[in-house]
Amino acid sequence: MSDEVLLIVLAGAWLVVHVCAHGFAQWATAGNAWALGARDDPPRETQLNGRLRRACANYLETLPAVLAVLVAVELSGRANELTAYGGWVWFCGRAVYLPAYASGIPGLRSIAWGVAMFAIVAMVLGFVLGASP
Repeated sequence: MSDEVLLIVLAGAWLVVHVCAHGFAQWATAGNAWALGARDDPPRETQLNGRLRRACANYLETLPAVLAVLVAVELSGRANELTAYGGWVWFCGRAVYLPAYASGIPGLRSIAWGVAMFAIVAMVLGFVLGASP
């Protein structure tokens, strides 16, 4: 399995982590009646719940671009060290981003986001500059 395919799978798994982190935090705050009910009224949002919701939203904003690049790299056979390393740096940046955002450590969230965004650019460059089959 190529690095790019593995990263696609890990990106999907990390989305599940994001959704569950926010969902379980919201459940803990709002209780069973809200979690198991129709959820017609929004529950009170704690600081942690808000951070987890925003972290998930941010992940969803960048995930399509990452998946597009990884799929294009894999389907075109243009995988190279830059696409693989860029993908791993992106994933590591996103893995740091979630706990950094949740914890509220000043600056760490922004650094992790910047590293991940730089890695997306590196993957695109690797695709564009990579050797064609």
